[in-house]
Amino acid sequence: MKPNVVAYPIAALLLMSACNVSDSTAAKQMVLPTSINGAAINYMTNERDVPWASSETNPCNGDQVDISGASHWIIQTGFDNNGGYHYSANVIAKGLGQSLTKQYKISEHFKYVEQTPDLTDGFVIRQRGVLKVDGPGTADDYYTVVVFKTTVNANGVPTVFVDKTETNCTGL
Repeated sequence: MKPNVVAYPIAALLLMSACNVSDSTAAKQMVLPTSINGAAINYMTNERDVPWASSETNPCNGDQVDISGASHWIIQTGFDNNGGYHYSANVIAKGLGQSLTKQYKISEHFKYVEQTPDLTDGFVIRQRGVLKVDGPGTADDYYTVVVFKTTVNANGVPTVFVDKTETNCTGL
């Protein structure tokens, strides 16, 4: 008798008996995560440089400052081990400002973060921006800080809302 004629049926019998193990083993299911594992978030990063043009009124002296420069965008998107969505945009902008009689050095840092770890729990959106303006003299210098936060519950209703803007002249 050929060895394959005996070996194949025996192998098939062993495989079928292995699949018919006790119900306690067969009933085990994949364990779903109950919390976010930060190390499990798989981020995709995109970067881009974009021209920046804006106009500001200097609160310290009333100058209309026209801004031109460049902004560097870093955007990260990712999903965690629970299927939650995570988004972050970080923008660093630098440029020059010009009024009728003065030249300014301008920098801005803006960060936007959205965390939606579990749609049944709602989500949080945060934004923070800092604009720093340096004029030819300290009396022309100022900065503006903008903070924005919204928390939305599982029904899509905003439950917490923060919107705060603060501008300070640094040379006074």
